[in-house]
Amino acid sequence: MPMIDMSAVDERRGYELPSVIGSGTRDVELHAYASSLQAKGVPDEQIVALVMEANAERCDPPLPEWQARKCAESAIGRYEKGCGGTYGREAHTRTERPVRTVRRRGRPDLLPDMSGMGPLGQARAWLRALFFPEDVVCLVLEPESRFPQTEWYAYAGQLTDEADPLLGKLLGAAHGCGLWAVQNPVRGFGGRRRDVDVADLRWALVECDELPADEQLERMCALLFEPQGTGWKCKSLTWSGNKSWHAEVYVGATDMDEYRSRVEALYRYCDANGLPPDRSCRNPARLTRIAGAWRAETGQRQELRWCDDA
Repeated sequence: MPMIDMSAVDERRGYELPSVIGSGTRDVELHAYASSLQAKGVPDEQIVALVMEANAERCDPPLPEWQARKCAESAIGRYEKGCGGTYGREAHTRTERPVRTVRRRGRPDLLPDMSGMGPLGQARAWLRALFFPEDVVCLVLEPESRFPQTEWYAYAGQLTDEADPLLGKLLGAAHGCGLWAVQNPVRGFGGRRRDVDVADLRWALVECDELPADEQLERMCALLFEPQGTGWKCKSLTWSGNKSWHAEVYVGATDMDEYRSRVEALYRYCDANGLPPDRSCRNPARLTRIAGAWRAETGQRQELRWCDDA
């Protein structure tokens, strides 16, 4: 791994990583470490590599690889790069907030309820909505599943084929632990789930934990479904099984700079209209629980409310 020159950084404002990190503070410490690196201007890929190294060498026991990576990606998405301090400024402070507009009431009652499709039917409909048959999909299982392998790569056409048993087996193995997918197609089989491995910068996740669930749903319907000339179009809407609705919104970027710009514009639009988004969800390689999969801590499923799988 390349060495990083930290000589110009005022370490008094930095974060000191403990030599041994116990099981109760691993997430907190790794996120704080990643946030300090982000504030110092360390490149994204090196932040992920350093956090993974710290997890392996200092955490007792180490977190699962996907969970340590999530700590790094959350800090990268949340804080502005190179702004100094231990954490730095929230990333959305780099652009001026737009003027707040009049909030219109959405109509969730007009959305068809697709929860009666069953878990496997919901998963296939969700995948058909977000991926073309030739797209490579990266699926991730927690280590507590019944499969020793945690990452699976398959063509979307195979996963949505009713005659193919793979998706059903993965959903069954995920009972009590969860099954995630990278929200955008990846470049090939066996990749590393980094932003640079995304093949098509197609979708961005809009999630909001700050409002009651019914208000989230109403505002998503008003902002992301009804024609308003904004250009934002929701492709799928799922209930997390806990406290938030998840909307996959089309951004259609051609490169990372355009993706970041469009996602920032989408989030500012939502924020200005009373739907404050979780900005840690803004990276294109974001993992999201697929429709029909279990959520371990609540014993509930990720339920598909609506999708456009035409």
